[in-house]
Amino acid sequence: MRSPHAVLDPSAVPTPIMHGMAGALANTLSIAILYPLDQIRTLQQAASSAPSRSGTSSLQLLSPKNIPLLYQGIGSSVEALLVSYFVFFFTFAYFRRLRLRVSGKGKPSPADNLISSMAAGVINVLVTSPLWVYATNKRLGLANRGDSFPSFLMRTEKWSDLWKGTAASLWLVSNPVVHFVVYESGRLALLSREPARRRGFSGVEDGRPVEEVRVLTDRQAVVLGGVAKFCATMATYPLQVRRLMSSPSTREA
Repeated sequence: MRSPHAVLDPSAVPTPIMHGMAGALANTLSIAILYPLDQIRTLQQAASSAPSRSGTSSLQLLSPKNIPLLYQGIGSSVEALLVSYFVFFFTFAYFRRLRLRVSGKGKPSPADNLISSMAAGVINVLVTSPLWVYATNKRLGLANRGDSFPSFLMRTEKWSDLWKGTAASLWLVSNPVVHFVVYESGRLALLSREPARRRGFSGVEDGRPVEEVRVLTDRQAVVLGGVAKFCATMATYPLQVRRLMSSPSTREA
């Protein structure tokens, strides 16, 4: 029988550093694999925001002669992704732990996760905005070949340009919020119809009751994650285009 005072084993909870490293590596790897598709999206967004450019269809961009273009700037983008995801997941885990310590609760509620996610998203945008301006320039071929991030910063005349488009980026913090709400709602709906599965030793362990939890299957988690990401992308896509159009390098191209 489940104890009302069941608690999670603190040793099983990852630290903020572990959250940051795991989130950064997993998300960066998945996006790097799909980089050509993301590059097509970026190129088409840039073309639509610059009247001097003629649009190019996805099929044209997928032609063999354009293969180098599809991987243009992948190095700088991977760097930006690693830093960005590490900052997000580290601050997310830190704020969540802080809220739990202040509230004295044993585990985070959906509201705790939501608030921590939004706070982490805002900090991530403010900290990594210059890095993303650099990565976007490299992707669109607007930066010197072999130009490093420090040299790019040294050549930037107005450092305020490095934070142009920040307002749209801050609105994009709603992307993980939408993702979380859709995923959490779907997860709760699925688990409400699933029998409880025990993790670890049932009963009492080290003088503490082990909590009885429900978990998704691997297939459910993958499908639900894809649906949540699709909903978040569709809901915030206009903001993504607005952010790219706000980039000074894109407007000048």
